[in-house]
Amino acid sequence: MSFSTEQINRRAHVSPKKTALLCDLSDGQLLSDLPHSGTLDYNEGLESKGHHGSSASSGSSGMSLLWKSLLCVACGMVFGIALHKSHVSYPEVIRKQMQLKQFILVKFFLSALATSMFTMSLLAMIPPTHRSFMVACNKYFNKLADKSVTSSIVGGWLMGVGMTVAGSCPVAVFPQIGSLVPNIGYIFLGGLVGVLMYSVLKPLFDSLMKPTIKESSNPWSHSPYFVLALPLVAMFGITVCAFETLLPWDSELKGSGKQDERLAVDAWPPYIAGMLVGILQLPLVIGMYETLGGSSSFIVMISQGLVGPLKSLSPFACKYQRGFDHWWQIFYVGGAVFGGFLSALASGTLGEAAGVPPSHGFIGGVLLHLGARIGGGCTSGHGLSGMGLLSIMSFIMMACTFAGGMSTAFALQLFGVV
Repeated sequence: MSFSTEQINRRAHVSPKKTALLCDLSDGQLLSDLPHSGTLDYNEGLESKGHHGSSASSGSSGMSLLWKSLLCVACGMVFGIALHKSHVSYPEVIRKQMQLKQFILVKFFLSALATSMFTMSLLAMIPPTHRSFMVACNKYFNKLADKSVTSSIVGGWLMGVGMTVAGSCPVAVFPQIGSLVPNIGYIFLGGLVGVLMYSVLKPLFDSLMKPTIKESSNPWSHSPYFVLALPLVAMFGITVCAFETLLPWDSELKGSGKQDERLAVDAWPPYIAGMLVGILQLPLVIGMYETLGGSSSFIVMISQGLVGPLKSLSPFACKYQRGFDHWWQIFYVGGAVFGGFLSALASGTLGEAAGVPPSHGFIGGVLLHLGARIGGGCTSGHGLSGMGLLSIMSFIMMACTFAGGMSTAFALQLFGVV
């Protein structure tokens, strides 16, 4: 499936002369309609700022990949620190949110989403960054080309159930690893199993949940992106303020503000941590033509074990074995592990978060990542980037995630499991 020049110009609300780069959704490559058009491969990192398709020297290419790797690690570290300091990576905080006993997670999420939308609105409005925004946008919607409303509902529901059972999120597992949350290894192992199950059974899932939206789930086809996004930024911001007024964050968390050092305090306001995460869209879009997300790193991990005759198990996963377009998330989640570790070490909370039982961790991990793969994204990929780009699929996915999570939380309470 690919978009014509006219379709992308209409969706971007810019004239053909201003559309310097387009994204062919059939093969993930950039098409330039400049006089000297050329094709650029994402795996080569789009080395030239002029985007004329000329190949860079191997030395400069290697240096560019080094800087991009460091950028991913740095962004991951900020993400890991923010999740740990806001306590969003604590299993009990995730479970209490689904039980509606605490609203730390909602404050963090809506703050991150609002900041993400605001950041991308600026990127879309400013001429020098508009091109990067459109490339990142089209790359994102390309990833949803084989998804449907059904896959968003099923995937979102499974992911929500997994969040409550495991007390984790597909990407929050990495700060949890860094901060030594008890039994986190079972959640991680369950995640690998869930992704392997999806990778092997992908043809079956595709046949059962065929796409029903022929083009993109992008709703801003007749208006500039920021015209629709900025009112939502205000609405989400007001919602966070209302929650914070009724339920101050420091009354919901224990041990906040014990020390003076900014990094060493036990907890940060969730809206501040959420804003830090939302701002990460800026360096990722400009430097990587990517948006926030990290759950695909699990596909990269399991693909490394598919060698020799095992490759036939999942041709889909084998595509993730090489290429920086996939491996950048490995650097990102690696940074998240390190960030979670630094944050917990600085505040003296390594291993202090209450974990879940091993059986809950493994089963929840399987459901978390199976759901994320069926739906095509996680709480970062769909929740912050997809909803940030106003994807209808992402709004459906996240609504089902919280519905599945809350219904599971109440069911577990009813039967005395938690």
